[in-house]
Amino acid sequence: MEANRPWRDNGKQRNIADIWLALTTTATVFVQITVAAGLTLAVASLLITGGIASAFLLFGIPLVWLLSAKFIFKVWLTNHKGIVIDVDNAELSFPATDVENSVLDILKLRRFFDNARRETVRLASVESVMNETRARRGHYAVNVSGSFGSRQFIFDSKQKRDEFRAALNWGAGETGVRTWQDRNSDVGGYGA
Repeated sequence: MEANRPWRDNGKQRNIADIWLALTTTATVFVQITVAAGLTLAVASLLITGGIASAFLLFGIPLVWLLSAKFIFKVWLTNHKGIVIDVDNAELSFPATDVENSVLDILKLRRFFDNARRETVRLASVESVMNETRARRGHYAVNVSGSFGSRQFIFDSKQKRDEFRAALNWGAGETGVRTWQDRNSDVGGYGA
């Protein structure tokens, strides 16, 4: 296998890394932090000085970047690793992208902080795998559900989505897991 391929097969583990998705996710988190810092600093400046002092923004935003650098780097590492199907441990590991399930999750900004966290589920807990395509938006996703609930895996391209499906089929076959999967690779497609 070529050394520069972003999807790696280590014999008992397959890794599907979507580099464009990792870049856009990391950039989005960086922009969200910058906007939140800018708004917070502007409000603080208004309260303290009665106006928006540019010094607050010029020194405050880089300070926030410095303080959040570790988190942003962790977002990059989490998403750059991509999705890992590990047959030795019979697990599926991926960047946590679950939706909020309670008001407390919303208040704690779970979706934002989950950008830097990975989640793992047992391959045996996967019961159903379905594609979702919104071609006009460049949205290629796979909805996976089972005893753990459901997760949506989003990809930057149809190719990466199909690599994930093939790797998941391989992992299920290697571990003897039986899942229900749609047979049409573009089920749920609309807006093409």
